[in-house]
Amino acid sequence: MIDVLMPLLSDIAAVGNTMYEYYRGNVQVSVKSDKTLVTNVDHMAHESLCQSLNHFFPDVPIISEEGAIPAHEERKKLANYWLLDPLDGTVDFINETDEFVISLAYMSQHQPTMGMLHHPVSGKTWVGIKNAGVFVYQEGHPIQPIAPPPKNDNHVILVSSHRNDEALCNVIVRQRERELGCSVQVKPLGSALKFAYLAEGIGDEYVRFTPTNDWDVAAGHLLVSEAGFQVMALNPSERIEYGSATMKIPPISIRRLPGVQLG
Repeated sequence: MIDVLMPLLSDIAAVGNTMYEYYRGNVQVSVKSDKTLVTNVDHMAHESLCQSLNHFFPDVPIISEEGAIPAHEERKKLANYWLLDPLDGTVDFINETDEFVISLAYMSQHQPTMGMLHHPVSGKTWVGIKNAGVFVYQEGHPIQPIAPPPKNDNHVILVSSHRNDEALCNVIVRQRERELGCSVQVKPLGSALKFAYLAEGIGDEYVRFTPTNDWDVAAGHLLVSEAGFQVMALNPSERIEYGSATMKIPPISIRRLPGVQLG
């Protein structure tokens, strides 16, 4: 499976390099109909990545944040498709925080079975394959299984740097301090880079307090699942369901399964 993905990984890295050339440079910002921001770099990445996916996988449809979204009735009939966010963390890209990624998931029966997150600033790509583990690719180097994360003295909770409920977050921090008996830190972070940080051991938990889109979560969901984390709706009465009419994922809670270590 990895061998099949290598040409695509190379193309994603190349798009990331082009994206980085625009970074802190010629970025043109506009507002979409849903009031979110989009840049010329979002559109460039969308066009380049769709061209690559169509070249290597001509029979697999693509659903991209920056493309035309098929109607729900049409999407329900898709057995397999790519789910793409060509620039996840557009606000972070504009604000020059370094916290933006390319996010790509392969969906089978509306469940992610492969996920890629590429970070143009570091040049790293994290790849999760269902039932096969998590791998890291750096251009010019062989792809390798991710190293076991170091053990942290503190428990680090990752939260969105843009949409955080401070009061509820403080409640969770106190709960974790009592539960774990150690210091708990909160680290705000932009984009789906949070999922890669969990897999790397830079964070121990991720809590998101607001709904988000399918393409913001799917690739990272598969990545952290293969790294030994459990992804759940923050509200136990809700379900994480991809391919819905709204294409929205409810607030989520991600924690490492007890006793599970990567490596």
